[in-house]
Amino acid sequence: MEFKSSLRWDYRQNARNEDLQIAVMKAICGMLNSQGGILLVGVQDDGTVIGIERDLKTLQKQSADGFELLLTDLVKNYLGLEHRNRVHVDFAREGGRQVCVIAIERSPAPVFLHIGGRDEFWVRMGNSTRQLDAKAALHYIQAHWSDAG
Repeated sequence: MEFKSSLRWDYRQNARNEDLQIAVMKAICGMLNSQGGILLVGVQDDGTVIGIERDLKTLQKQSADGFELLLTDLVKNYLGLEHRNRVHVDFAREGGRQVCVIAIERSPAPVFLHIGGRDEFWVRMGNSTRQLDAKAALHYIQAHWSDAG
């Protein structure tokens, strides 16, 4: 399980920061490449629920539906739309605040994060998401997907 305070609202800068979206995509990519998992958006690292209401205010369609549409676009742009069917989005209320619950299935094939004109390979290891270099990614892929490569 992974917690992210926000999809695009930077609480430190008190402003919209679309770079935060990349951190969410790395987490999703890492879970797809591992055993899957749950990503909660609107929850701080210590488990405090802060909600996604500030994220919603940054959207053209300021609703859970608008949030899910943005997530679909992000998956399409950074991971490939073919992986969206393994990323299940739901919403829950806790303490009067709305949280996005993303359940991620293990992918049957390696998933790469497309960013800055290159492809990166991310995996979930313990309680963190790590990028593997080419050699480590090759070994991981061979071990994780015995029919790959």
